Amino acid sequence: MSLGENIVRLRTQRGLSQEELADRLGVSRQSVSKWETDGSVPELEKLMKLGELFEVSLDVLVKGDSFTDIPQETVQETEKAEPSAPARRKGARWAGYVYLVIGAVISFVLGIWGGGWLALIFGLPFYISAVICLTAKGERTGLWCGWCLFFLVDAYLRYGTGLSWGVIFQTLRWTARMNYTRLIIAWCQFLVMLFFILWTAFSYGKEPWPEKERWKGNFLVRCAGVLCTTFLIWTFGAIMARGHFFTGPLYIALAMGRTLMDYCRMLLVGLLAAQLIQFRAWKARKRTED
Repeated sequence: MSLGENIVRLRTQRGLSQEELADRLGVSRQSVSKWETDGSVPELEKLMKLGELFEVSLDVLVKGDSFTDIPQETVQETEKAEPSAPARRKGARWAGYVYLVIGAVISFVLGIWGGGWLALIFGLPFYISAVICLTAKGERTGLWCGWCLFFLVDAYLRYGTGLSWGVIFQTLRWTARMNYTRLIIAWCQFLVMLFFILWTAFSYGKEPWPEKERWKGNFLVRCAGVLCTTFLIWTFGAIMARGHFFTGPLYIALAMGRTLMDYCRMLLVGLLAAQLIQFRAWKARKRTED
């Protein structure tokens, strides 16, 4: 067997698509396609990563000496730990249908009982989660559905009760007259936000360290995004502080823009943390190889 045929066989044994394999190696899908058709040969570093990913020696990978050298227990454990892409997509689709049914039932019941707005508010999280599950490829659907639900609940608390996680900075100056329940809710918002940021970081942190050009570009874009969103949040807040000059639709637009920038910053912080986790894993692997 050629190297390309070996890669195809090892990849399919583990239920990986070309795109998934490319993401794990930090290369493009076209590169994987060329390797599998013997249009090009991976660099030594990529061959070593392929060997680590498939858990085979370079002899088996390059020469195809004997696929019986691959422990069947390893393949079975990998398949149990990481369901194949079609299985993930099928599970995500079923979850999407369940979300649609739940959303429809809630909207119908609340529409009769409390009116259209109540039905929309409580049904919207399920409809958006259904769209995510039905359009995504089955990867990280739980993460993005969780973010969606958090954003909707957080937006309701901000605009329905005037609470946001920023209230926690007033903890030491809080008094009983200011209602400790509000402070507890703000801390819950902060802890849930921190949970989703860490979930995002560790989920994307499992990806392989990307190529030199890619990681620099990604890192700089995300840092710039955090700085820009922070600046816009501060700017919108300063303008809103002069509320007697801005009323009605303009004030609402500023408030919504500030909230949107805050949510974008949360996601960017999570992705930056993921890149730091990737870098730490890459450095540890380099020390081991040296």
